[in-house]
Amino acid sequence: MKRSERIYRWLLRLYPHDFRDEYGQEMSLLFRDRTADGVLRLWLQVLGDLLFHAPREHWSTMEQDVKYAVRQMRRNPGFAATVIVTLAVGIGGTTAVFSIFQAVLLAPLPYEEAGQLVRFYQQEPDKPATRTYLTGAHFSFLRKEATSFEAVAAIANYRETTGDLVIDGRPQRLRGLRVTSDYFHTLRSDLLRGPGFESGDEMEVRRGSSIGRRRLVLSSNLWRSGFGSDPSIVGSTVQLIGEPYEVVGVAPEGFEDPIAGALDVWAPYGLGRDTDPENNSLSVIGRLRKGITLPQAREELKGLSRSMSERWPGVRLSAVDAVPLRDDLVAPARGPLHLLLIAVGLVLLVACVNVANLVLARATGRLDEFAVRLALGAGRRRLLRQMLVESLVLASFGGLLGLILANVAVSVLRLLGEDAIPRLKEVEFDPIVLGFAALVTITTAIVFGSVPALRFGHIAPLNAIRQQSRTTGSRAQGRLRSGLAAAQLALALTLLTGAGVLLASVYRLQQLDLGFHDDDVLTFEVNLPSARYDAARRAAFHEELAQRLRSIPGVIAAGAISFLPATGNLHGWNTSILSGPKAGTQIAKRNGFNIQQRTVSGDVFAALRIPLLAGRTFDSRDHADAPSRAVVSAHFARAAFPGMPFDAVVGQRITAGGRPPLAIIGVVGDVVLDVYGTPSLVVYHPHSQFADDRNWTLSQVVATELPPQRILAEVRAVVAGSDPELAVHQAVPLAEVLGRGTRRERFALVLLATFAGVCLLLASVGLYGVLAYAVRQRTQEIGVRIALGATGAQIRLMVLRLASLPLGAGLLAGAVGALLFGRWLTSLAFGINPSDLRIIVAAAAVLTTTGLVAAWLPARRAARVEPRIAIQEG
Repeated sequence: MKRSERIYRWLLRLYPHDFRDEYGQEMSLLFRDRTADGVLRLWLQVLGDLLFHAPREHWSTMEQDVKYAVRQMRRNPGFAATVIVTLAVGIGGTTAVFSIFQAVLLAPLPYEEAGQLVRFYQQEPDKPATRTYLTGAHFSFLRKEATSFEAVAAIANYRETTGDLVIDGRPQRLRGLRVTSDYFHTLRSDLLRGPGFESGDEMEVRRGSSIGRRRLVLSSNLWRSGFGSDPSIVGSTVQLIGEPYEVVGVAPEGFEDPIAGALDVWAPYGLGRDTDPENNSLSVIGRLRKGITLPQAREELKGLSRSMSERWPGVRLSAVDAVPLRDDLVAPARGPLHLLLIAVGLVLLVACVNVANLVLARATGRLDEFAVRLALGAGRRRLLRQMLVESLVLASFGGLLGLILANVAVSVLRLLGEDAIPRLKEVEFDPIVLGFAALVTITTAIVFGSVPALRFGHIAPLNAIRQQSRTTGSRAQGRLRSGLAAAQLALALTLLTGAGVLLASVYRLQQLDLGFHDDDVLTFEVNLPSARYDAARRAAFHEELAQRLRSIPGVIAAGAISFLPATGNLHGWNTSILSGPKAGTQIAKRNGFNIQQRTVSGDVFAALRIPLLAGRTFDSRDHADAPSRAVVSAHFARAAFPGMPFDAVVGQRITAGGRPPLAIIGVVGDVVLDVYGTPSLVVYHPHSQFADDRNWTLSQVVATELPPQRILAEVRAVVAGSDPELAVHQAVPLAEVLGRGTRRERFALVLLATFAGVCLLLASVGLYGVLAYAVRQRTQEIGVRIALGATGAQIRLMVLRLASLPLGAGLLAGAVGALLFGRWLTSLAFGINPSDLRIIVAAAAVLTTTGLVAAWLPARRAARVEPRIAIQEG
């Protein structure tokens, strides 16, 4: 009777009768199979037995295996430490990235029945690329007529509510939003205290303000820190931006806006003033009624869109659509997180391959042990189980250390991705993440433990003894280890190429001409209380502040603008041409955005070094009583007055946002809409003539000859000298503000470069191990060659030739992997093809250089072999 048959019959005695009858024949065939596939199937069956089917009387045997595995670790601490640290890097990195992936993309939003929440967009019919915010008119119609939604709420996209709240005579800087009355009901976030807003709060609007009735809802954090959790605060009055506001509620503990995040206060939005059907200025969210699906709701929206198109026939963005709120919020992060999850998976795979090589080398040195145990009748099952237990023990230690590293990594990732990835604050090690870590640990044990199981699991005792007696080992083992090293090199090249693509993208973004200068420019905000500053005083204050700032030593120019260039779309208004060849027409939107409107004061064009191309910029002649004037960008001038030289554009007339006709007094250079170079058409208004429109929150810009932070103290002193109750807010260099626009790409670059570096290190160590192993195998041959006259250079060349096979195979496979990996880089690549051969060649050169350095060390050692000692060892 064959030994496999005896093992099979012995194993059947461990299982119940019904199990034997059902699976007996299949197991018989399995144990007669001596192929690698059969051994792997047997090994996986052993794992299943250990986890699910092992009888109680055999737990003691398993305990012996665990103790034996621990003793093996103590006998080989260097080997165990190397394996555990390598696995910890792979498991920890994978767990950290998955924890972010799960919190951002998989976990529901922190609201009751969050799957019912949607976000609305206004667009041209059947043209999703034209999506933008809703107008107040369309929102009011939608809220009144849509029956598929339980509640609908709007959030203003402007910043005027940000201001100072006076508590005990001390101003405290706050972040706030203006929202409609159904805001908290839509999110099903019942207030901790107070009745909240009423629908009438939206209608009571003062001129020059988009805030409704002066009422506030406080955050629970502000209620505790600013008012000592005093329940009587509800119904009382507080001073916000110098005006009295009635507190009508306290938000629930930990409540955050799904779009803006953590806030301090909420105020009613003045919907009664927002009646322009083309003023797209509101983010709108809604909650589906119970039993209504999103497709059903979208069908209703199509009908309502037709009704709105008939009601406002001149509006081009006449359709309203809805998308799941969570999908909308995390859409920008989806590409980078998928990319990073794949990248860290490759790191884990490289770690497994590296450990497999180490375990294979160690298993080769234990062939005598395997041979003796097989000869004594241990059986393949027991031998495989011992290998599995040792792999699981090593992986378990690696997994525990990996969790510690993952915890540290998540803290670092929160800092790196603060403005790049939404919902990072929600990342935690919940049961899902811990379960994933456990699954990764077990899978890792299977992956790196399967190599020795496949190689030695079916070996006969006599063959094992013969193989161990040969100091040179088997060529099959050498080929296997070289193949594993080649796989590591291929994966490393894939990640190196990805990192190279992102590096080139970030470099190109940095070299992009934005149309203005951001170096040595300080930017900050100063909010003026409407109660103390009317339109005339606001206009005078900003002009005087610019003059005072220019008096600071080292300041070149100073001014202010309603929204910094290259920071996105805001204040996009319809603009009509009143003179010239296109008189009586409206400027079409560009890139889905209305013509950008900017309010400026001081010498902002000089501060940003935006060149004057024709005419003049604003000065003291453009006061409130002067005719309305405007400065336009070159791109606008070409679009509105085609074929006319810039000098002829000066003097032409336009109108914007329903304002009185504007005379163009100057043409300036183009600035981009965002850091990706999206072109924009801009109309600039003098703040002195536009201060009565609203209490603008202007961003101050101060160009200096010194580093911006060195003049910050003088800037604060100037502001305090103008009004000691005003605070300098968000004072940072302009370059830092613009850097936030590329933080997503930088976040992905840092992580992918880190993963690529880890892979490169592991791959080089793996190649070094393979060559060092090969040199040990051929020690006798090398000694003979040296004895016969071979030079050190010839021996080194021989070893380098051994490195050429795994290195060449790795380069070839890695190039193919890089081309495939490039598909995941499309959303992050800027100005470069993810499959650019130049980057692949550069990454291959880095990998080749690293590989040659790794190969040089064993080559140098081989060249120093003493012939007499080598022959004696052989």
